[in-house]
Amino acid sequence: MRKILRHTTLFTAVIAMGFLGACSSDDENGDGNGNGNGNGTTSIADVAGDDENFSILVDALTRTNLLEAVADANASLTVFAPTNDAFSDLLTDLGLADLDALEDAIGTEGLANVLLYHVLGTKVMAADVTTGYVNSLGTNSNDHNLSMYINAAGGGVLINGSASVTEADIEADNGVIHVINSVIMPQPLLGLVAPNSQFSNLVTAVGVADNNPGDILSDESSYKTLFAPTNDGFNTLLTDLNFSDLNDAVATIGTNGLFLVLAYHLVDADVRAADVQAGDVTTMANQDFTVSINSGGEVVLTDFENRDAIVTTTDITGTNGTIHIINNVIVPDLN
Repeated sequence: MRKILRHTTLFTAVIAMGFLGACSSDDENGDGNGNGNGNGTTSIADVAGDDENFSILVDALTRTNLLEAVADANASLTVFAPTNDAFSDLLTDLGLADLDALEDAIGTEGLANVLLYHVLGTKVMAADVTTGYVNSLGTNSNDHNLSMYINAAGGGVLINGSASVTEADIEADNGVIHVINSVIMPQPLLGLVAPNSQFSNLVTAVGVADNNPGDILSDESSYKTLFAPTNDGFNTLLTDLNFSDLNDAVATIGTNGLFLVLAYHLVDADVRAADVQAGDVTTMANQDFTVSINSGGEVVLTDFENRDAIVTTTDITGTNGTIHIINNVIVPDLN
């Protein structure tokens, strides 16, 4: 849980300054405690405070000094709000007795970061939610905003494959609340690709390859960068190499060869899009691929056999590193 602990203080301070600037008028026009704001407005904090189903959430926001942040009249936020039942389920899963025990286990800053992982820095109504990765206000220990995967297909909204929106569009003057039935925990790299159906081949490969690559993608003791090929990328490779399917490929190269292919997509460092430069990059397969920038400004990875993969999406952020999506599988020397 180490990497959910850092860097909530700056956000809290910035938002709280806006709140404190409004307190003098609250004291003159209301009760000064954020209840209705005394001026006919209703904040996210007010809405949550008025609903007994959010009492644990309000308690958590209070003890982490974030209740003022979601009361800020100048903010425009989206809060995915876990109910009391959602918190109870989390505590049961973790074998913890109550919120005090959770705070003791991950620290006050860790709890604050879990809460910030439920907040987007802009107001997003249900009709505007689309499938894909979004950045929360939570951060990892490299101070990068943590990503979550939202699946809006099929008429519902599922976050990180675990939390469903059960009630949407509870509006406040400083944003909107969507009620969820599970607490969303910040995820490592594997936890971000696993719920995304466009990575089902990648997840399958991780599950059958030698040397437990899933452990590498989940390990929070060091940062990694994953260049993640989509299913379309796998299909392109299979077609190019005349394999009928992934099983056929594994039968040919073996599970150790599959591990080398996966490790060829991993860099043992946190490489953000802004840090990418042309040249050779050493991977966790102990082989290099080459980075170049094409005429369209796209980042291109070139493998051992001069196959190219284009980076299509950058800087998806987990607790232990960064994911960049690529449109092809790159292959190392397997001999």
